[in-house]
Amino acid sequence: MSNQKGFTLIELLIATTLLSLIIYLGGFAYSMFSKGWVNRLDSFNSTAIYTRNLLLFRNVIQGTIPLVVKGKKSEEVIFFHGHGRSIFGVSVNGIFDSSSAVIFKIEYLEEEKTLNYSEVTTNDILVLDFEPSIEFERTITLMKDLENVWFTYYGWPDLESKQQVNQYGKESDKRTWSESYAGDVTRMLPETVQVEFKMQSIPKSAMVFSLSQAAEYVLSRSNSVVE
Repeated sequence: MSNQKGFTLIELLIATTLLSLIIYLGGFAYSMFSKGWVNRLDSFNSTAIYTRNLLLFRNVIQGTIPLVVKGKKSEEVIFFHGHGRSIFGVSVNGIFDSSSAVIFKIEYLEEEKTLNYSEVTTNDILVLDFEPSIEFERTITLMKDLENVWFTYYGWPDLESKQQVNQYGKESDKRTWSESYAGDVTRMLPETVQVEFKMQSIPKSAMVFSLSQAAEYVLSRSNSVVE
């Protein structure tokens, strides 16, 4: 009688069970790793887009320049509408068009909980009045999931108050923070714009932008930027 070597049925079942368990654990580990990698990649992409939009937002605000237009009484005023939830003005740092100055509007939409940016180039539209009717060509969403946004402005209440400083000195400095800033009243741009926003995922944050350097330029009604 010859000796035959091999596996019994029980040994074969045990080996098959162990192999199936190893394959299952390997597949589960790979699935968890893949899911975590996708989540990290999505988080990285979201952070990158958020950071990019913040930089674009900053560039637009800091590039704001005074556009001289006609007021309600045909007097020369500055085209700038600053409100608690929106900014409407002219910038040399457009998001879509960097070759010329643009008319822009940044607005918080409470229902959508988004901060939107709209733009039209000054090559396509001639703004002559302080309250023009403008159809924007392009719009993007800068931020999402915003619980609230507040714009505040620091500057002179009017041109006469600034001129008094040269005459009377610092004691007559009337610069202050306000929730609105209208170029038809002040006849100048604010010196500083502060933006506070509250997102669902992060605490309340604030950004402060200086317009002092940008205000050295004036955009005339001929749409050419001059110093």
